[in-house]
Amino acid sequence: MSGLAYSDPCPFEAGKTLGECLLTPTKIYVKQLMPTIKSGRINALAHITGGGLLENIPRVLTKDLAVKIDCSSWPLPPVFKWLQKLGNVSNTELSRTFNCGIGMVMLLPEANVAEVTRQVAATGEKVYRLGTTIARAFNADQVQLDGILA
Repeated sequence: MSGLAYSDPCPFEAGKTLGECLLTPTKIYVKQLMPTIKSGRINALAHITGGGLLENIPRVLTKDLAVKIDCSSWPLPPVFKWLQKLGNVSNTELSRTFNCGIGMVMLLPEANVAEVTRQVAATGEKVYRLGTTIARAFNADQVQLDGILA
């Protein structure tokens, strides 16, 4: 669609080829998260890979729960802005297909948010508070996107 080859300069990240940008491997978070996991402060983790936010988060929720995500709570990385514009991809489809810059979602009690945020940020990871866990209305989507990815 773009007419670019993998060897062409990346249009959204200087100094790299398009192939280098698009073929970045999935990040593994074991070292960064193991101390926090062992602390017992996290109720669930969802590694956001294929299936994006919309298909991975429900795997760790009970049927009576949903999450409400504030799409303005983190910056959409340039690669996803480029793909969205190039392919005329809706926010919903982008969120169903890609991680949109969120590699891992942690669900935890409100009382643990500050300490877990501090602990994970101390490993060098960026931490964003995406939203809240809510009661799920009958047949409602388990991931509710509030706002527009930007």
